[in-house]
Amino acid sequence: MRDAIAAQEFAHVEAFRAGIKSICGAYHVEPCPRGSGFAARAGLARVGGLEIARVALTAREVRRDARAIRRDEADHFVLTLQRRGEAQMLQGERQTTLRAGDMFLSDAALPSLFDFGGTAAEQLSVHLPRAEMTSRFGALARGGLSIRREDSLAVAMTALLQRAQEETPPQIDEAFLSLVGAWLQDTARGETRRDARADGLLGQALTLINLHYRDPDFGPGALAELLNVAPRRLQRAFAPLGETPRDRILATRLDQARHQLEHRGGRNISDVAWDMGFGDLSHFYHVFRARFGHAPGATAATGDA
Repeated sequence: MRDAIAAQEFAHVEAFRAGIKSICGAYHVEPCPRGSGFAARAGLARVGGLEIARVALTAREVRRDARAIRRDEADHFVLTLQRRGEAQMLQGERQTTLRAGDMFLSDAALPSLFDFGGTAAEQLSVHLPRAEMTSRFGALARGGLSIRREDSLAVAMTALLQRAQEETPPQIDEAFLSLVGAWLQDTARGETRRDARADGLLGQALTLINLHYRDPDFGPGALAELLNVAPRRLQRAFAPLGETPRDRILATRLDQARHQLEHRGGRNISDVAWDMGFGDLSHFYHVFRARFGHAPGATAATGDA
């Protein structure tokens, strides 16, 4: 993932307004009530053909009105993934509450409102050029649409964005736009792929991984047996995510290990590794560094700070 604009910390609203303009466009920022302070972090990265902004802040609301729209030349759609906290999203007559994992598609050429209620939140925003969207999807491309984290297409898009933070998957822009198109077509037909985790093969596999990843003997073979499917069929089910069952099991173990190290409460690194299903400590150190760019001890030190 290559930074187009390196992430910056902002302690003042005015500095954040100026910084966010170069990242996402012109927005008005309403801070929390006087005395509550202000904190934000924002940056922009380009991965393949995708432009991805990451914004974390504590504020009352962020809005893009007609005046802000006239101040820049942003001509794209914005697909926002709520990473942390909640936000009330409003564009036109459409309003929805985003919780962690939910997504919202807005049109940067139209007024919009992000109401955070004064709580801490973090979002990833993918900038989708209007020309590309309209040439591919025509009138289906419009703002004000939401997709819940339980939807299988949301699961797939989120997985791609997570991979994009660690590497540049081949043809990620094509893969991502194909998923966006499938969502827009489902929305136009009034259809929603509900709860991939409960219904489809992919969803069942993700649920079982979350249940069994701590078992060091749990791998793709065991997962296929639990699902009573051939390994090749299981492999095909993961194709929309751009990863294999083995990749997802490892990523789940590593993500949970990092979380434990950040909040480890005095536990040592080897205990965390064993608990997350790693039977070989040297292998754990190797794959942890490969995924996060630093040794487990660096995460542990940050968590202890």
